[in-house]
Formats: sequence, structure tokens, C-alpha cells
Amino acid sequence: MLQKKLMKLAQEQDANALTQIIEEHYDMIYRYCYKKVGDSFIAQDITQDTFLRFVSNINTYSNCGKLKGYLYTIARNLCNDWYRQKKPVLLDEKTEILDFSAINSLNKVIDNISLKQMISKLPSAQQEVIILRYGEDLKLREIADITGTTIFAIQYRLKAALSKLKKLEKEGYSLEK
Repeated sequence: MLQKKLMKLAQEQDANALTQIIEEHYDMIYRYCYKKVGDSFIAQDITQDTFLRFVSNINTYSNCGKLKGYLYTIARNLCNDWYRQKKPVLLDEKTEILDFSAINSLNKVIDNISLKQMISKLPSAQQEVIILRYGEDLKLREIADITGTTIFAIQYRLKAALSKLKKLEKEGYSLEK
């Protein structure tokens, strides 16, 4: 209910409401963009473009869905536009999926790098589902809304991605491969 009030104020061009919405969602959208493009400067640009598009089209937002999903959708479309214009940067050992500051042992770091490399072997649609589900902790319904697919398609992609990751792990995927 509070979010609807905030959006109504923002649609009436209330600068404080717009600022509050941007501050509440900026880090989340930036993390998503960074995980998609793998470059902090490009992720900052895309994040800023996301909020510029949001503000410029605020009157077309109908408050029928979650604002978070709407912002993710804008960010996803801008990331896709960037990929079409530039050579894509797939997930690799430089791309952050996990917070390494919380990991103390070298073995865990190596395991996480291996996981990132295994994720990079997945098709882009499966990578995206893994990032949104486990990196951004979104629900399947939210992911379906963001990607413009059904919840069943998301479940299928997630199951296929996890199955492929398990297969790679059983095959002994390591840094050398």
C-alpha cells in the first residue's frame, strides 16, 4: 500500500518520492546489471538509463504489478540492447555472483570460480534464470514477469540449468577445463 502511495506521488512529479524510489532500488538494479554485463562502468550506465527511462515513462506505469519487476524488466531490456550493440561478455571468473568478502578459505574461492565457469557454460537464458533466482533471490513468478515468459518456462530453465551444473560437477569440471 505504501508503495502505491509513493508511486502516485512520484507520478505527480514529487521529487522526494522519486528520490526514495530510486534510492530503494538502485543497488538491486546495479547488481543485476553488473552480473549481466560484467563491467562496473557499463553496469552504472545501464542502471542510470534504467531509472531515466523509468522517470520519463512514469505516467505509463499502471501500478498493477510490482515496481521491482518493472525496474528489472527495464534493466533487462537495456542489457539486451547493450548485448546487441556490443560483443557480449559471458559470465567468467571475473564476474561476481557471490560476495567474496564473506568467503575466508582459498578452497571456497576456487570452488566459486569453478561454479562461475560452469555457469558460463549454460545457455544465456539459463544463466539469466540462475542469476535472478540465486543471485538476486527473486521468486519464480517475478522472474517470469521480468523475462516475459511463463512460470513453467522458468521452472524448466531452472531445472535444466541445475541438471547441467550437476552433470558438469560430476564430470569433474575444474579450473583447467
